[in-house]
Order: sequence, then C-alpha cells, then structure tokens
Amino acid sequence: MVDLDIRKGVAEKYLARLSKDIEAIPSKNGCCLLTPFIKPDGEAIGLEIVSLSGGDFRLSDMGDTMGYVYVNGLMADIAAPDYAASVAGVYGVSLDSNALSVECCADAVGGAVHNLIQCILAITYYAQGRNSTSQAYRRPFSYHSPPP
Repeated sequence: MVDLDIRKGVAEKYLARLSKDIEAIPSKNGCCLLTPFIKPDGEAIGLEIVSLSGGDFRLSDMGDTMGYVYVNGLMADIAAPDYAASVAGVYGVSLDSNALSVECCADAVGGAVHNLIQCILAITYYAQGRNSTSQAYRRPFSYHSPPP
C-alpha cells in the first residue's frame, strides 16, 4: 500500500505540473483557459470562465464539443445529440444551444473544471470512435499509451 505522504506528494506534483500547463487568456466576458488536455484530433481543450453575480462562475466549452461532433459528421446520427446530453447529465454539465456549461460557486470551481473536461473527452472520443474505422479509438483511454 502506498504511504499517505507519497500519495500527497504525487498529487502535489501533478497539480503543480497542471498549473504550469494551463494558459489563461483574457476574454470579453472573463477569461479562457487553454488546458493541457486534448481531444482525439490533437486540439487542446479550451474553456471560457465567466464571473456571475454573487461570486459564482459559469464554465463553458463555447460550443466547441458539439462543433467537433458536427465536423465529424455525427449530427446526422440521431443518437449523437442524445448521447451528448446523457453524458453531460452524468457529469452534472448542461448542454444548451450546443454549448456544454456548468455553473458553480468559487469553492466548487476545481471540480466543475474537472467534470466539464471529462464530459468533453467522453463526447469527443465517442464521436471519433463512431466516425473511425479504426478500433484504436473504441478502446478505453489509457494514461500509459496515448491513442495513435
């Protein structure tokens, strides 16, 4: 079993690495985060963060995920929008006007970012797998070997 201090050290190093790899870019409504996480096509996942009244935040993919589904030819697939809405619900994310978003308080922003990124990854890997004849994208994601 791994010692608690070792687990804490690994978590701290992971978070320190993530903080170096996230770029914040001012936007008209708040800021955009360019994350180190990538979609199957190699494009980085970007999120917009907007401050709401009362200190809450709205995080959004600005419609990029459903745009990805559209570009991959899956909007004609009747199951794709339903699948996206279903996945969004699992992660506590809303799908409105083709944008994935979540609203949260300041204390919950870390979890909200995590859930939104996981939702984006699930939907884009689904789209890639449905559009690809390769079985590579149909297997579960592995942190040990990135998809080809």
